[in-house]
Amino acid sequence: EYRYLLGVVWETTARMTGTVRIGWLEDKFAGSALRSSSGATWDVAIRWSPLTYSHLDLSTHRDTQPPINPLGYVTVTAVYSQGWSHEWNSRLESKLALSEADSTYRYVTTGAQTTKTPQYSLALTYKMRRWLRWEAGLDINARNSTIASYNFNENIARLGARITF
Repeated sequence: EYRYLLGVVWETTARMTGTVRIGWLEDKFAGSALRSSSGATWDVAIRWSPLTYSHLDLSTHRDTQPPINPLGYVTVTAVYSQGWSHEWNSRLESKLALSEADSTYRYVTTGAQTTKTPQYSLALTYKMRRWLRWEAGLDINARNSTIASYNFNENIARLGARITF
């Protein structure tokens, strides 16, 4: 895999930071039956902090992944996400995240397949002690594919403790 990227990193104020890299990606499979592929790639991350304790994150990236089976070609995936985190006080923090992954798979036998995978996440963290954090959250995932057997819905409720030494 070869990446050729040109980009910029900035911190205009304490409230706004970002990274933008845009370029070209080439996947070459020497000595393999798999076809080489190339295409645009990008990596963008922007953080806006309207308050010192509240942050809005926007990001997107486009990459390729190796085939998931011997009859496939390279998978192209673009991910778009946004998140918000807020510290309500010195102990309580909330996070909300929304994202979507758009993937295109190409197969020798069946042609192209596309999927859209939206993901939603909500989490609360309570900092009980410097070394102990309680976390609770809900993740909602779904996949909408052009091949019906690849579709799924998944809801995950989580509760846990993070202990550091």
